[in-house]
Amino acid sequence: MKVENALPLAPTGFTRALGSRNSLRRVLAWLERLSKARAPRQLRVAENVTLGEKRFLALVECEQQKFLIAGTSAAVVLLAKLTPTVEENRCG
Repeated sequence: MKVENALPLAPTGFTRALGSRNSLRRVLAWLERLSKARAPRQLRVAENVTLGEKRFLALVECEQQKFLIAGTSAAVVLLAKLTPTVEENRCG
C-alpha cells in the first residue's frame, strides 16, 4: 500500500474554519492564558456515588476540609464533617 500525500498541504477541517494555522495558534494561546487567569477552585467533589432513583452520596472538599453530603430530589443534607486520619496528615 502506497501513501502519496500523508500530510495535507492546505489547511483542513477546524483550521480551515479558522482561516489559517496561525489563527489556530492564536486561539490555543488565548485558551492557555484564559486557563491560567482563573482563580483556583475552592470546592471540589472528590467522590460521588449514585444510590438509585434521584439519590446520591458525595464527598466534597472545601478549603482542605471534607464533608459527606447526601442528596435526594427534595433535599441535600450534610451527613458529617470528616476529620483527617493520622495517615492523611502524614501524606498531606
